Amino acid sequence: IFASEGEAGFRRREKNAVAAAGQRSNLVIASGGGAVLDRENRYNLVQNGFVYHLLREVDKLPLQAGRPLSTNLERVRQMAAEREPLYRQIRDAAIDNNHGLAAAVKAVIAAYQDDIAAREAMLHPRPHPPQPTAAAPAGLQADKKDPSGLFSQNPFDKASYVYILADSQI
Repeated sequence: IFASEGEAGFRRREKNAVAAAGQRSNLVIASGGGAVLDRENRYNLVQNGFVYHLLREVDKLPLQAGRPLSTNLERVRQMAAEREPLYRQIRDAAIDNNHGLAAAVKAVIAAYQDDIAAREAMLHPRPHPPQPTAAAPAGLQADKKDPSGLFSQNPFDKASYVYILADSQI
C-alpha cells in the first residue's frame, strides 16, 4: 500500500478499517501505532471497548522490517514522542511488551478482566448500608444479629430484606 498509495493512502484505508471495526463488538483489534494520529480513529477505538497500549522500549522496536516509517532509531523515537500523549488519552491500560508475547497476552487478559469487573461495578453498584444512628428511629427496630441498628427493618414490613456484605476497603 505504501509503495502504490503512500502514507496518505495507507491512513485512509486504516481509517476506514478502524471505523468499521469500532462499530462492532466481540473483536480484538490490533492497530498500528499511527492509528492514534487521527482524531476520528481515537474516537472509534474507544467507543465500543477497551484500549490496551502495548509498550516496548523504543530501542527494541524493529527497524524497517515491513514498517516503512521506521527507517532508523531516531525516527522511531520521534514518532514515539509524538504519539505518547495520544496513547495516554485513549488507553485503558499500558501493557509491558518487553518480555515476550505470552507475558503480554497474559497481562492484556488480566487488564481486561479488571476492566470488565470495574464496568460491572459501575453498572451495578453495591448499595452502601445506611449510617448507624445513636438510636433506631421510631417504627424501626434493631435486627437481632445487628444490635447497632445499622441494618434495620420496619417490623410492619413483611417482605424479607437483604443483607449486603461490603468490604470496607472498596
